[in-house]
Formats: sequence, C-alpha cells, structure tokens
Amino acid sequence: TAYRRQRQMCIRDREKRDYAIKNSFKAFANSIIRHATSVIIANNIDNNKENIIENIRYIVDSNYYRLYNLMFLYKLCGYIKPEWKTEVNEDIVEIIYNNKFSKEEKLYNINNKINIKVDGYISIVMKQCHTYVR
Repeated sequence: TAYRRQRQMCIRDREKRDYAIKNSFKAFANSIIRHATSVIIANNIDNNKENIIENIRYIVDSNYYRLYNLMFLYKLCGYIKPEWKTEVNEDIVEIIYNNKFSKEEKLYNINNKINIKVDGYISIVMKQCHTYVR
C-alpha cells in the first residue's frame, strides 16, 4: 500500500521525465527545421552563403544549449553529446547547398533528416536514462 503508492509515484515521475525529454528534443528539431525552411524559401542562398551558414550555426547552437538547460533540470545533461550540434549543422548546410535538390526536395530532406536524427538522439538519451537513472 505505502510501497504501492511510492512505486506509482516513481512511475509517474519517470513518465513525466520521458515526456519532457521527447518534447525538449522535438522543440529542438522543430525550431531548427523552421529556420532552415525559411532560409530555403526566403533567401538567395548563393549570394548570402557566409551569412546563412553563420546563422544556421547560431540557431543550432542556441537551440542545443536550450535543450542542454532543459536536460540539466532533470539531471540528464550528461547524456546529450556536443557533437550532435555539429552533425545537425553539417546536415542542414549540406542539404541547403546541394544543387542536385530542388527547393521542394531540400525542404523535404531537411525535415526528414533532422527528425530522424533527433529521434535517434531521443532513443539514446532514453536508453541511457532508463539504464542509469533510477
């Protein structure tokens, strides 16, 4: 009974943590995708290349640190990797400046690539979290 209540509280806390992890990573992905989409639609990407690449790096970095701070609240910041910033940044720049893709293909590829990558990151953090956090 007291044990059962405590166990139920632990399960609810774990569910809240899992929900926070998923939502934080999805917010990270959506913010980056939104920015990359606006770059593709609104910019002359060849004339503004240096500025665009710098802005993408800034957006990815700032969203990564927002994610890091949210994970810190749950004592999970050790589970996210700094190299994820670089991976996401490089993927976006590579897709935006791939001349083989049409504008529509770039939009589609950025959305898919970032969501798949972030889903992988969520899986990594969730696995580590359930393995090491009790």
